[in-house]
This record gives sequence, C-alpha cells and structure tokens, in this order.
Amino acid sequence: MKKIYYLFSVILLGCVCSAAAEVRFANTLDFRSMISPILAAAAPVTKLKPGLNEIKIAPGIFKGKKSKDEGGTGFRAYDVKGTAGAVSYLHAFSEHFGFSVLLGYEKGAGNAPTLIKVNQNDLLGAYSGDVTQQSYVLMPSIIYDPFGGPGGFRFPIYAGFGYYKANDEREITASIGGATYQGTLEQTNTIMAPVFGLAPAFDVWKFRMNSFFIMMMGSSTEKSGSLRNVTTGANMPLSFVDDDSSEMVGTIGVGAKFTPWNLGYTFSLIKECSFHSFNWSFNWGAPK
Repeated sequence: MKKIYYLFSVILLGCVCSAAAEVRFANTLDFRSMISPILAAAAPVTKLKPGLNEIKIAPGIFKGKKSKDEGGTGFRAYDVKGTAGAVSYLHAFSEHFGFSVLLGYEKGAGNAPTLIKVNQNDLLGAYSGDVTQQSYVLMPSIIYDPFGGPGGFRFPIYAGFGYYKANDEREITASIGGATYQGTLEQTNTIMAPVFGLAPAFDVWKFRMNSFFIMMMGSSTEKSGSLRNVTTGANMPLSFVDDDSSEMVGTIGVGAKFTPWNLGYTFSLIKECSFHSFNWSFNWGAPK
C-alpha cells in the first residue's frame, strides 16, 4: 500500500511540475523602477550654449514602496532599498541642440513577496523571501530645446536609447500543490529600449529650479530557476514570464541647483519607488 501511495505521490508531483513549466508573475521586482530615476541626470538643467561641456555626478538613495495588485491580494508588494548613482557628460552644439551620455548603477536589497500564477489564470502559490539586485545602464541621448536667447526659462526635450543590464537573486519558500518548496531564483535581464524625457527649468534668485518627466519603454523578461521539495528532495525546474515586463515606466520629479556652487538636489517618484539624489556639475567651454 505504501508503494501505491508513493507512486501516486510521484505522479502527482509530475503533474504539478508539468503544470508549473510556465509560471506567470502577478508582480516581480522591476529593476526599471529603480534605474529610471537615475536617467534624470541626463536632463540639461544648465542652459545650452554653443561649446558648453558639462560633467555631472549624481549619487542617491532609493526605497521601494509597498503596493497592492488590482485584486487587492496584498502580495503585489516589496520593500527594497539601496544606493544608486550616475555620471553624465553633456555637450551643447548651440542654444537649441546638444548631446549627452549617461552611465548609471544601482544596488538594493530587501524582501519581495510575490503572487505567482499558472497559465495566467490559476493561482499556483505565493512565496516571499530576501532579494538582492543590481542594475547598470548606459544611455546616449539627443537634446532639443525650442527656447533660447535672454531669459531663464528653458524646455529641453531629450530622447535616447538605453542599454540596461540587471540581475537579482532571491531566496524563496513556496507552497505548490500542497507541498513546500525552497530554492533560489536568479534573474538576468539585458534590455535595449528607447527613453523619452522633458525637463523644463527656470531661475529663482540664485537657484535653478527644474522638473522632469521620463518615459522608459518596456521589454519582455524571462527568468529561470529551480525549486526543491523539502520533503522528497525532488527538484522542480521553472520557467517564468513577467506579466509587467512590457509596460512603459514613467518617472516624475523636481530639482533645484544652487548655481554659484553648481550643487543640486532632485526628488523622483515612480509607481513603486522614491529616489533622492544630490548632484554636482562642472562646466567648461561655453562663453559667459
């Protein structure tokens, strides 16, 4: 009789593994929510002038905000925080046109509860665990400012093409088909996607005030991993697809720069993440 039960258990496990061959995340840690505020460093706060060169250094900190999915299950949430930074170079050809290139990096850690589904419909199980992640970005962009001449108001528009590489690793415990599984899921994303931004700015006393909006396009994301049955020790390979990976991600923010010292501060907000950054810039080559 024990052999019959054991055989039945093996068959049931095989059915669960087969059903879980493709799993869909209701939500996952979206590295774009962490990296996209860094792209604000590419926004030209300084007025474009022929021959202007500028290097900007912008370190910062971010914190993930907890949120719920549309169904209100409460699993669409994470609590991740970390550090980030960017270095950008800008060159202005005229008062209206310029070019910039940005290098950015961020690293965070925390907890990422998640709801996972099979075949986009049926609940497979919920897991939660510690997560560590880091991302890199390289983004060249073209800048156009329709305004120029006397006066402090500018409305630069910039469009670029970003190369992003991100990876995260998380320790999880999952309840699947009545069995408990543990394991480590690893994810590596390499994405090339367009970016579009607006960054109006104006003068207030010795401060250069600005706001910005950045739209970062999405791309499909694949993940893989293996879970181990705590009781039997059997491994269950999984292939994941992120439901949210094709979304466009928008970031809004405000900033201020004390022009005598070229020191600035920006605050960015994206759907699940807030970002605080200080920056310092060095200019040369442009007429006073």
